[in-house]
Amino acid sequence: MKGSYIGHALSKRIHGRSYYKVGANKYIRKSNARLKKSSVASKVNNSNNSSVSATVSNQKNAASFMSFLASQKSLSAAQRSEARTAAKLLRTGSLSSQSAPSWFNKYVKLGAAKDATSAANLKASIQDLENANSARAKVGSRRLKVSPILTAISMIDADYQKQGGVHHPQYYKYEDSLESISAGSEPITIWMTEKNNWKEDVRKNSSLKSLEFHPNWDNQAYTDAVMGAHGYKVAGHYTNLVNRNHRIMGMAHMTDNNYGYADVYNASSKNNKGSLTLGQYKSLVNRWLNR
Repeated sequence: MKGSYIGHALSKRIHGRSYYKVGANKYIRKSNARLKKSSVASKVNNSNNSSVSATVSNQKNAASFMSFLASQKSLSAAQRSEARTAAKLLRTGSLSSQSAPSWFNKYVKLGAAKDATSAANLKASIQDLENANSARAKVGSRRLKVSPILTAISMIDADYQKQGGVHHPQYYKYEDSLESISAGSEPITIWMTEKNNWKEDVRKNSSLKSLEFHPNWDNQAYTDAVMGAHGYKVAGHYTNLVNRNHRIMGMAHMTDNNYGYADVYNASSKNNKGSLTLGQYKSLVNRWLNR
């Protein structure tokens, strides 16, 4: 099923400490927030009125970074155009003809210290992008380009996690992207542990074997395995990460969640004309930060 959304936050308390369940009788200890931020945020605007632009508390934020990308003559017209769209999306919550979600101004605070749009958290997400491509390369999947629009959507959806727990907004439907969310633990590592779940699912139904890297949403058994339904174990974060049809991705890191932090990953098999290689993206982030 296209447009699927898969979250990860199954946890339990063991001897007073929090652990995430990653398999049958298998738990990984929940870490503290991995990054501490030192930037100062101004008062936040808790208005639910989606017609008002997101509150800005720091001049350097993800929207200003996207505007910086849009000004770079070294990028193609398509890349600059997508960056402009991403900048507008982060400032207004609007994408093309789709208006902002009703909760946009409640959760998105441009540049606030713990917001996904802060300069520090934007930079932190680069490590996740690198880890994602490294994990893909290890299983023979192509390295993905970075989409400014998918990055913006990931940031907005990451900020949505400020309400606590793990929740998929299921609002933006851009290029049939598939989304995964993790909270409180390094996302790529935790998602890759689901490879063991996939192996168990294949043992349960051998017809799934050929679908590990090439999803078939018309196959009910595949959908059940991805979602962990009808006796299958959840494998959807893993299959989304290693999907060989994907061409582009976006990731975001947010540090205002009851698990400490949350990470969001979106990937799509469509429209890579406006995307940047990870090397380009990382270089431009560093140039922007050092201005």
